[in-house]
Amino acid sequence: MDDIEREYRIERSTPYGDYIALVKVDKHSRKQTIELYDGEPFEFKLLFVPIEREPIAIKTVGPYTDIEKTITKMIVDYELPYYQEEKAKKNDHYLAIDTAR
Repeated sequence: MDDIEREYRIERSTPYGDYIALVKVDKHSRKQTIELYDGEPFEFKLLFVPIEREPIAIKTVGPYTDIEKTITKMIVDYELPYYQEEKAKKNDHYLAIDTAR
């Protein structure tokens, strides 16, 4: 028995990567499960054998939740360490001041 009423995908691009979100809507509760992938969710080995990749984030939300905002937050949460690393590298040219006395 299949409890998924509908499934669709949303694609997003940022300076750090391309993301694909698969959204599945439950038939009975109308809850939506979002699986976020860094790139395509399937990888093809030997051109014919699809291998499903692990999602980088999974979130289940209610039927009235804004999916677009939820996906944006999931991407921001995933990219935060990359952003912080890039920001630290940009500020690396400043001299370190020892304030210990």
